[in-house]
Amino acid sequence: MKGAINMFFALVLFSSLAARAQKNNDAIAHRLKAFYTYYIRDNAGPIHTFSKDTMRKYCSAAFLNKLKHADYIGSDPVVHFQDFDTAWISTLRVNRLSAGNTKKYQACFLYDGSDHCITLYLVKEQGQWKINKTCNGGECY
Repeated sequence: MKGAINMFFALVLFSSLAARAQKNNDAIAHRLKAFYTYYIRDNAGPIHTFSKDTMRKYCSAAFLNKLKHADYIGSDPVVHFQDFDTAWISTLRVNRLSAGNTKKYQACFLYDGSDHCITLYLVKEQGQWKINKTCNGGECY
């Protein structure tokens, strides 16, 4: 009987921890979606109001340094496209790809009827999960 009670409490504790982890993952996905919405909207317009503070809020210092020194002529390293379209925002979705301590997400949107997906690798910096690397196919920044 004592073993059954201990098993019950262990199950309740595990369920609580799993629910908390899922809530955290949903918050990270929501945060990434907010960033991509901002980034696409800002770059699709004729005037870019790019805020360095906003970029620092969502991107790691190492990633921002890569962006500053990257030699990218063909495509933007955040969306892996050369041009921007606000229509992407309505189809934008962000999902977690990995379990455990590794934070790997995928941001996808429709382009000409096909999914365009970017793999996002995150690091924790100043208490927040931030984009540290983006990949599309074999191209990574």
